[in-house]
Amino acid sequence: MNRKLLDPFEPEYPEAVEACLDDEYAVKCAFSHNGSFLATARSDGQCFIWDMDTLNIMRRLQHGDAALCGVSWSRSSRYILTYDDAGACALWDLSSGRIRTRASFDSAVVCARIHPRNSLVFIVCLAREAPCIVTAGAADSDPPMVERLRIAADDVDSASKAAASTCCCFGKKGVYAFFGTSRGLVLALDVASRSVVCSTKLSASAVNTIACNPRGSDIVTNSTDRILRVCHVCLPASASASAFVSASNRTSHVQTEAKIEPSITVAAKIQDIVNRVHWAQA
Repeated sequence: MNRKLLDPFEPEYPEAVEACLDDEYAVKCAFSHNGSFLATARSDGQCFIWDMDTLNIMRRLQHGDAALCGVSWSRSSRYILTYDDAGACALWDLSSGRIRTRASFDSAVVCARIHPRNSLVFIVCLAREAPCIVTAGAADSDPPMVERLRIAADDVDSASKAAASTCCCFGKKGVYAFFGTSRGLVLALDVASRSVVCSTKLSASAVNTIACNPRGSDIVTNSTDRILRVCHVCLPASASASAFVSASNRTSHVQTEAKIEPSITVAAKIQDIVNRVHWAQA
């Protein structure tokens, strides 16, 4: 009856709690790609997989005894990556409920993300070491291949022993990986060549979290200066991506991509001017 009095341009917000998941030890959570499942990382070393249709627990994954720091889903929702503050990463195959591969490091894992096109590849940001790209073996029993990445001249600070990279994420197709550093830098890394394509200085504050939009055209960062920054990304297609272009269009494709200058520019800033509260996640 009062629908005509409502503002048609006003966004709709939920007014009531529809359901509550009984998981008191959850510290982080992440939805699957299609939103059908929710993974909760718990402080007791377990990961629960929830079915959002029935709100029941589908899987209970025992990662270890250390508290989990976060989870990452694969695009197909078949694999999930769990990592803890003891330096262990486990890639789970949810179809069997067993670990596909496990990688251990000497420092705590700050952030880890699965490749959007290859579920057996993931990047890891460590607290006191340089970031890595991990590739699972051909079989479950084969050890993973760990490759260190060089994203800065001083990947680990000699005084504080803290790593330069603080967060990471993949682009839309996994051609590029983006890293945030403790010195306020955002870098774009070509995954195929393992080289830094471009970088930009956001501020003097450390970048806490970074995420890429589904189109791959923008990234958003959350820094310790309590400002969210939306950055526009302009990057050419990698050589691995251009391999899929047909031979007839390859010449024109290369000419088009050659004109693109790699850049990351800040498009907008969001902050709470009144209360100056910290943003928990970007």
